[in-house]
Amino acid sequence: MSAQMRLIQIIILSFYPLVTMAAWESLYLQNGCSVFSFPTKPKFYPGELCIFLDDGTFISAGAKGIRRFNRDQSTMWEVSGHYHHQINLTSDKNRILSLVSETTVRGKLRERDDVFIIHDLKTGKVLHRRLAWDVLAEKKIPSINWRESIILKEANADLENSHFNSFYEIPQNAQALKAAYLKPGNLILNSMELGIIILSPDLTFSEIFHPRSKSHDDSR
Repeated sequence: MSAQMRLIQIIILSFYPLVTMAAWESLYLQNGCSVFSFPTKPKFYPGELCIFLDDGTFISAGAKGIRRFNRDQSTMWEVSGHYHHQINLTSDKNRILSLVSETTVRGKLRERDDVFIIHDLKTGKVLHRRLAWDVLAEKKIPSINWRESIILKEANADLENSHFNSFYEIPQNAQALKAAYLKPGNLILNSMELGIIILSPDLTFSEIFHPRSKSHDDSR
């Protein structure tokens, strides 16, 4: 048994005395595209990042692309790309928020960039797309300029300009009355070293918090 599965087993057993058997049958833990439940065996689905939908279909993403699978695991649609960290649904359950890794040649260097992409859930169509590099340039924020990381080898790149970890829709919140950028429906992204970025639903308007102080061009 792997250390990961053993940890999940410990978590489940620690709660065992607190719930009824009926409650256990509806309890499950999801880790990526693996689902652990009691008392059935774990279920493993294709992909690295998954969203399971109420109709029995599911979204699966990873280093080779993003797909929607039918209940029988036949492919409903597919889009290529290197998807990483997480995928999330918007509150209307019609769109998928995703982080994608792309490599771009600039001068003599191959540079890894994050791309923020919103897909239509039904068709997989790309509704909106924005390069993190463009947001940083617009706000005159220097890139992280990482030249040593595991991801660089995967991306076949010389340096990494950004490293975003999460992409969520902002829910209803009281702070929106005080700060317009926290309006429900706007999008929030968290990054290693670059702080927090707020984007409008169409990825156009942006605000950045805790940015580094140098100009964008100084990152070289």
